[in-house]
Amino acid sequence: MRYVGATPSYIIWNLIERYTKKGDLVVDPFCGRGTVLAVANTLGLDGVGIDEGGRGGRAASAGG
Repeated sequence: MRYVGATPSYIIWNLIERYTKKGDLVVDPFCGRGTVLAVANTLGLDGVGIDEGGRGGRAASAGG
């Protein structure tokens, strides 16, 4: 599946840094390319993402 309009990772980085603290779980119910999970992982946070695109959908997680 092609995802258009991806949000730049620096914007996600700033939001996650501002609104989370150590030990928080980042949830992305529309994870698409997984940018939010990748940034959360880079910042040492756990993340869970769900995406309905493609065949049957998918779920992903990233451990910090």
